[in-house]
Amino acid sequence: MIYLDPHKWYEFPADVACCPICGAPVLVGDFDEWETETGAVTDCGFHIDCKNEPDEDSEEYEDWFKSHWSMPYVDWLPLQYRLYKWFTARYRLRLPTQHAPDARESAPLGAVSEPIILSTSQASSTPT
Repeated sequence: MIYLDPHKWYEFPADVACCPICGAPVLVGDFDEWETETGAVTDCGFHIDCKNEPDEDSEEYEDWFKSHWSMPYVDWLPLQYRLYKWFTARYRLRLPTQHAPDARESAPLGAVSEPIILSTSQASSTPT
């Protein structure tokens, strides 16, 4: 397992997922629910989004939102479920009581800047 900071955003590899609307990379982050004993994110605490999401205050946000979220149960839910299974097979969240330095982490995404691309391998990194 690879342990990730729950306060950062990560990008799925292009061969794993792309936005079902525009084909851009898909991000995962904003983790808000996980198993405290294992660090496994729950299906309700796992959130994905398109990397091309503009700033909410921008002029293009309303059009982007209408095109990307007009049918979330059709466009996003199947993808979210598939990515949740892929993610939880490889990653856990590093909880405040755990310490697992990992070079694969990135700076906080904030306004969707540069998230780290998740690995497709089953590399191992255990908390110490």
